[in-house]
Parts: sequence; structure tokens; C-alpha cells
Amino acid sequence: MSATAPRGRSARVVHELLAFIDAVRRRFHAGPVIYSTQSFYDDYLSGPEFARHPFWVRSLIGEALWSKDRRVLFRQFADHARYDGVAGPVDVDLFNGSEAEFAALTR
Repeated sequence: MSATAPRGRSARVVHELLAFIDAVRRRFHAGPVIYSTQSFYDDYLSGPEFARHPFWVRSLIGEALWSKDRRVLFRQFADHARYDGVAGPVDVDLFNGSEAEFAALTR
């Protein structure tokens, strides 16, 4: 599998994703954090078009090897955690940065 032409890569989907990112950037004056699983990354996000965008990686079984060359802001490592006061399962995520960097995301 090539880094620039992964299995099932669709130029139309990539085009639509880039258009969506551009629309978000114009509306909010900041780009989105791209949430992805391994398979979605392989199919659509592994190309150079997405190299500068930050990622929120869903990897429930350990660190995602594909994310090592990408800017990962968050990593979801559980999707069925339980917390007092919350009915039902919740996701558990880790922010990969400082408190100041986290605060900067909301500005």
C-alpha cells in the first residue's frame, strides 16, 4: 500500500474533505482537528494534502503507528469507560500538549 495511493482512495472524497476543511477555516478562522481511525486514514487521509492538519486519532489497542508522522492533538484510547454521574459508556481521550496549548484551541 502506497502512502500516496492507499487502498480505495477516492479523489472525490478527498476533494470533498478539503472543501469542508476550507469552509470550516473560512467560517471559524481556524481549521478543524481531523478525527480518524486507521482504515479511514488509509483510505482518504494519508496523502500530502492532509499533512499539515492536526489529528484526533482513534486507536483503542495502542498507539497508532500511522499517526507518528502526523500532528496528533488528541488520542482516543477507550470508548466504553464508566464515570460516576454519567449514564452509559463514555470515550476517554488524551490531549497531547500543555494546558496553555489546550486553552489556545478555544480562542
